[in-house]
Amino acid sequence: MSSEGKPNEKASERPAEKPPADADQWQMALVHLKRAGEAGNWLRVLLFAASFGLIVFVLTEIRPGASRTVLLGHLAALALSGLSVFSVVRSWQVQREKSMERFRFLRTRDYASYLQYDLVVEAGPKNNERLDMRAFLLLIGALAIELAVRVLGVAHAVNV
Repeated sequence: MSSEGKPNEKASERPAEKPPADADQWQMALVHLKRAGEAGNWLRVLLFAASFGLIVFVLTEIRPGASRTVLLGHLAALALSGLSVFSVVRSWQVQREKSMERFRFLRTRDYASYLQYDLVVEAGPKNNERLDMRAFLLLIGALAIELAVRVLGVAHAVNV
């Protein structure tokens, strides 16, 4: 600050930063790649837990003597939840397969093939993202069906 109490303009100017060295850039890239992988894994853990939890919840809600509509609704919610679990597991497998393929190229010191594989994977459809989104949408669908069954079950019980 200057003697007049005003902020010093020169102190607020930021000096032009030089880009980090190549080795530092690689380290930064690896850190961000690791973060992205961890975020994807946590997302899949949450989707898996939610889908599996819904399966357990719906199984406890199936009662003998329930109406056919309620039973079919529960079965539909179970099916969608099961497909959601399958999508999450398949997403993990796809991620593992891609990592193993990259590892094989690097282990054999075939960096050109590694780069080519990486370009193909990045340019192609994002299977992991699609599988994760499919799992999420299936879970939302299962939840919507289960909520509809609850509302229908309550409405049906009131009308009886």
